[in-house]
Formats: sequence, C-alpha cells, structure tokens
Amino acid sequence: MKVLILSYLDLEYKKKQFLFHKCLISLSLAKEIGDGTSRRCRVSKSCYEMLQNGTDFGYALAHRLLFLQQARYGRGCSIFSEQKDKHMSQRFCSIAYQEAVYIAKHGFAIVDLLLEYVCLCALDGHAEFLRRSWLEKILRFQTLPGCFSQHAREKLKMFKFPTSSAWKIIHSRNHDILGGYCNGHSTALAASTLAMASRFIIESYY
Repeated sequence: MKVLILSYLDLEYKKKQFLFHKCLISLSLAKEIGDGTSRRCRVSKSCYEMLQNGTDFGYALAHRLLFLQQARYGRGCSIFSEQKDKHMSQRFCSIAYQEAVYIAKHGFAIVDLLLEYVCLCALDGHAEFLRRSWLEKILRFQTLPGCFSQHAREKLKMFKFPTSSAWKIIHSRNHDILGGYCNGHSTALAASTLAMASRFIIESYY
C-alpha cells in the first residue's frame, strides 16, 4: 500500500511538473492583448486552471507564483489582469509564508522549497521572508567548495576535491554534483536569496 501511495504521489508530481513546463512554453509564445500597462498574455486554458485551482502548498504553489512573475517581469504582461494577478501573488505568498515557517521549525528539511518561497516572495516586496535567523541557518548549507547542498554541512562526510579537473555535463534531474556537496538548484536559489537580503539591507539602511 505504501509503495502504491508513493507511486501515485510521484505520478501526480510529474503531471504537475509537465503542466508547469507546458505553461511556460505557452507563456513564451503567447499573443499579447491590449497595450500600455493593461497588456495581457493569452495562454492555454489549462494554465488559467492551474493558477486558479492549483495546489496550495509545496513546489506546485511556488510554480504558480513563478508563472505570474514570469508573465510580469519576463513578458511585461498580466495573465488575468494587473490587479487580479497582484492579488493572487499576495495570496500565494501569504500561504507560502506559513509553510516556510513550518519548514524552518522542522529543521529546514526541505531547504530548496523554503529558498524558492524566499526568492519569489522577496522579489515581490515581502520582506518578512528575509528573517535573519533563516538566513543564518541557510548559510549552514554552504559547503567547502562554496556552493550549497540539500543537507547542512555538518551532516556531510569530509569533502575531498576530485582528482580530475575536466568539466562534465551532468544528466541528472536532482542537480547534485561532487557527491552531494553541490546542488545546482539550491545554489542558484541561495545566491538569489542572499542577493535579495543584501539589496534589502542596502535600501533600508544606507
């Protein structure tokens, strides 16, 4: 029974991932309606459904928020309307904050999801995500090579630099290299998070 449940959850996750990627393609090819500040991008019907009735937690929630931001910052358009898109983004970040607090209280076990929430919501001006205690804990995931892992560095074995200096293309979906010491996804998110925090400090105090 447990195996069946996990298989079902994995299948549902893959379906949501596929839909999100499909919607990004739809957005990139979308025709714009209107002009000036009221431009809308006409995307596939399933993308409107994803935004309005999608999952309100986890990576699916982050993807819904990311989709709205891709439209706003990447295409300079809204999906529904400027006001409705803004209201949806605020609601998504409100939900995301509660989940981020939960992740932080449980040892940062899903640190990349927390980082996704911080990056996306801080970009929209939600400074409450830039908590100093969170940033300090996030730095514990930075490893000796300088990048970030999915695990706190004290839980990793002693790092040994590889003897080969040749670059290799990694065909792995989990983004792990150097035996788990570097995770491409976590490193990109951590760099963005620290950039957000630096900008907030500079704009607020200097």
